[in-house]
Amino acid sequence: MAYVPPYFVFLHAGRLAGDAAITMSPAAVTDFPKFYTIDGRAQSLAKHGSVGAATWVCDRGAGTLEAIDTLIIPAGHNLGAQTVTVHSDTEGTFATPTLLKSFTSAAGQIMQTFTAPSTERWVRVSFTATGSAWEYGELWLGRKREPAKGPIAAWPRARVPNVKLLTFDSGVTGSVVLGPSRLTYTLSWQHLSGTDLAIFNELDVACTPSCDRFYFQPPDDISALTLMEFGTPMKWAQDAPDPRYMGATYSVTLDMIEVLG
Repeated sequence: MAYVPPYFVFLHAGRLAGDAAITMSPAAVTDFPKFYTIDGRAQSLAKHGSVGAATWVCDRGAGTLEAIDTLIIPAGHNLGAQTVTVHSDTEGTFATPTLLKSFTSAAGQIMQTFTAPSTERWVRVSFTATGSAWEYGELWLGRKREPAKGPIAAWPRARVPNVKLLTFDSGVTGSVVLGPSRLTYTLSWQHLSGTDLAIFNELDVACTPSCDRFYFQPPDDISALTLMEFGTPMKWAQDAPDPRYMGATYSVTLDMIEVLG
């Protein structure tokens, strides 16, 4: 096992914009609607209604928009080795688009970081014409943040059974399996200030009030980038020994649990 610098990807721009702001061309089929590209579940698939080149477009809305710099497509898509291109623009016509990323897809989870962040209103993801009718889960347009400081040791890592326990009048206990076990992590960072503190504050503001999900790269190479949610709210504690003279720093603790559906 080797250490991997942990990072977060949050701000699901399409989900924030809403289903009405999404356009798929060719249009999505009824049983695999476009909503599945933004529902935050990662497992459900949206599917274009016919074979050929396809686009997914999001109108993020007017006003000041937060920057996005990352695209994640969960495993389960049928893209294979296709050219995928991401553009943004200030207008829905994409007359003068900004190229954010162009890459060749592959099986499994896809994560791509843009050449530069974008705050433009319109975002388009394009797929080439070869193959079948394209289907994919989330098109997660978000923001990647990697703290410079690593978490303190030791961090608990466990798989939690996903079962419902039943106790009968006789005292016999049974269980119903609801799904696969879920990976959990509890990590703490100490003496945070400056940019690192701002990262955790962004994460807290974006995800805690609405229990929004986020992607997290655990700090080891046995776990891949994983869709997570908070099991409990983020815990903050001022930990500078003399904040009046040294300035305040914070310890932050995250209890995270894997999202499977």
